[in-house]
Amino acid sequence: MATIAILIVCFTACKPVNGEEVDPASTSGSGDLTNVDETTASFEMQTTKEPESATEAATTGTVSLETTQSTTAAPTLPVQPKKPEAIPEIVAYYNTAANKVKTEKPGYRCLEATLIRDVSCSNRLLNRLAPTIIGMFLSEELQEEAVVTKGASHSNFPVEKQNWSSRLEPQAVQSATCIEKGETYEIEIWMKPEALPEPPKDRTTTRHGKLMNVLEYHEIFDEIEKFSFLLKIESFQPTYRGSYVKCTVDKASGMPITATYYFSTDVVVVAKVAGLNIDASANFVLIQEFHIN
Repeated sequence: MATIAILIVCFTACKPVNGEEVDPASTSGSGDLTNVDETTASFEMQTTKEPESATEAATTGTVSLETTQSTTAAPTLPVQPKKPEAIPEIVAYYNTAANKVKTEKPGYRCLEATLIRDVSCSNRLLNRLAPTIIGMFLSEELQEEAVVTKGASHSNFPVEKQNWSSRLEPQAVQSATCIEKGETYEIEIWMKPEALPEPPKDRTTTRHGKLMNVLEYHEIFDEIEKFSFLLKIESFQPTYRGSYVKCTVDKASGMPITATYYFSTDVVVVAKVAGLNIDASANFVLIQEFHIN
């Protein structure tokens, strides 16, 4: 019965959360850089060169910088947006783009799938039954979970129950890429592993919880409490490993078009089931795919 605890975890992952949203303060991202024209640089060097003598000034017509500035305006160069390259730049750009979903509330459609894999249990019977039990409740295919209209509450968009979408920090990232494809950027961010002694009481205190929906302590143990007559959890240790987000952003508006969150955690559970000590482990995955209007 130790697999019941793992199944309960997947049930809580899909449970909708209601809550009103408070408009957040705006979040700033990485800035633009202005290209420097070599011709302009050369022009400024010539006009600021001091003549060696009064005679040379008269014959060459060299003028002072003050005279040039008062009579000739420097050419105005267009600002060219810079594609984010390094991890800090990509993270800053992603944070700004993701947060626009919460502030501008464009509407979205959400698809979800929950997976439990690599189940191992110290009880041989449960080990054999686990794949069958899990298959009865879970499907690997994405299924529509929610449709949110423009202007409605976007509280359930990751990170749920927050008025912001991402406060990801560069030091939490294992790798990040940004590929320019026509009018869009395709961003992929992979997280470093993160081991915890127990599920967090506040997901936003974790590195992963600043980017995606992470199961909180109450979401797991409130459900397990219903089975307290049969099941007692001694310890529940998650390690977030192999998690990532993939996002397509419209370059002109800076608004995400699609976003896929892949939250993967290895769970080790020590429990007592009907008086028997049971050790179990499994890989739990929550996939959330958003199509933004």
